[in-house]
Amino acid sequence: MSPPLHLVVPGSIEQRTGGYIYDARLVREWTAAGVPVAVHEVPGRFPGPEPGALAALDAALSRLPTGARVVVDGLALGAAPDVAAE
Repeated sequence: MSPPLHLVVPGSIEQRTGGYIYDARLVREWTAAGVPVAVHEVPGRFPGPEPGALAALDAALSRLPTGARVVVDGLALGAAPDVAAE
């Protein structure tokens, strides 16, 4: 089995708004295509994140293995250019 694709989302992927519905659909489609997916839900308020949310995002990304395939929801990463640069 191939290593998983890591999807990092701000908050719960179970939220029923446009971006989260899209993220959940990506997970379903990738899984149906045989791509293993690991979802990482980052606590905190995004966009305009408070320091705790930025720290949680940084921690979530730091735990991923070197060379991992990662997709980060734009609501989280767009608000954190310093984290994105790493």
